[in-house]
Amino acid sequence: MRIYVNSGATATISATRDIVSGELVAEGALVGFAQADAKEGELVAIVTEGVFQVDVLTATDIELGDVIYLDAGALTTDATDTVRAGIAYSAGASDGVTATVNVRINA
Repeated sequence: MRIYVNSGATATISATRDIVSGELVAEGALVGFAQADAKEGELVAIVTEGVFQVDVLTATDIELGDVIYLDAGALTTDATDTVRAGIAYSAGASDGVTATVNVRINA
């Protein structure tokens, strides 16, 4: 099929700052985990599909299906001035600061 480009599981972006492999970054509304380190201005592949175990900043417990947001490199449950990162695919108890949960990104 001539119109097929790729599966969409990764995207290549230009780093707007230095990025560390495994860091969650956003390009507009698209979020993904960097596959490698990249200096500002370099191209870097990001994984844009999947479920990842991450720490989320939250003072309250997270329930399956809660929306998770990206704010200045940190995942949070607070939607204020953030980019939607995905959906919680597991519940997680907060220690008053963070909760560890599985998150499906770009969902």
